[in-house]
Amino acid sequence: MTMNGSHPTNYLETLKKKKIAVVGLGRSGFATARFLLKNNISLFISDSRQDIDRHALEFIERNKIDHEIGENSDKILDSQLILISPGVPRDLPVIKKALNDGIDVINDIELLYRVLPQKKIVAVTGSNGKTTATALIGEIFNSYCSTWVGGNIGKPALSIFEDADCRELDFIVLELSNFQLESLTTFKPFISILLNITPDHLDRYNGFYEYAHTKYRIFRNQDKNDFLIVNRDDKHLKNIHPASAVKGYSLTKSENCYFDGTSIYYNGRKLLRKDELQLKGNHNVQNVMASIIAAKIANIP
Repeated sequence: MTMNGSHPTNYLETLKKKKIAVVGLGRSGFATARFLLKNNISLFISDSRQDIDRHALEFIERNKIDHEIGENSDKILDSQLILISPGVPRDLPVIKKALNDGIDVINDIELLYRVLPQKKIVAVTGSNGKTTATALIGEIFNSYCSTWVGGNIGKPALSIFEDADCRELDFIVLELSNFQLESLTTFKPFISILLNITPDHLDRYNGFYEYAHTKYRIFRNQDKNDFLIVNRDDKHLKNIHPASAVKGYSLTKSENCYFDGTSIYYNGRKLLRKDELQLKGNHNVQNVMASIIAAKIANIP
């Protein structure tokens, strides 16, 4: 059995030997359940809500999947792997018990990476603008190579196996929210993009420091062969020291990509005038600069 990072290349086969629980049956949880079932992997589904989507309920009943609705009980703890949806907090009592018991608690993004560790992933996060940046990167990449776009932008990560022939994909572009970043353990994107950090979702975190450091998880496992694209104008991103190669962009100073008030430059060469951009506002100039750097790293003209 060959290995990639900490996971066997036939990771799906190892899942067939595990007890797996899917906690939360929203869009990502439903896609996760479909993916597991399609690969003949047995699962247990738990959702604390009573008002489950009708299609999801029909799926459970049609496939005779073991499940519980209206609670998250300790039956979850019978599992060796727990896949949680973004809306399920990791401080949920039963999840805290699982973590204390050493059970692997991950999400669909992490599972996608473990199943497709060789695929080049572009991961985008930020408090603001990440959907626009992700869509723009996907559009640029798709113009030159086979690219799938998903994650927080709308398509659950594991629906990639319903949409595309993954063998033919050159890149996977993912928008990641903080809630998705929380449950990543070995996820290692080829390019990570950190647009900005401003206070958000502080009801879920013990202050801004914890929130910001959750954002930093996007580059935590990267190495010298990977890239981090970062907004050098954001004060919360000035003193990070990743192992990956850092490419910066700025509205105010010379960086790999910068804006002088009228035009965007990359490595000192003028690429675009602001009046040529369809997206308006300096925040979208920043999104365009991040996208330009990602494209250049990927050798897209």
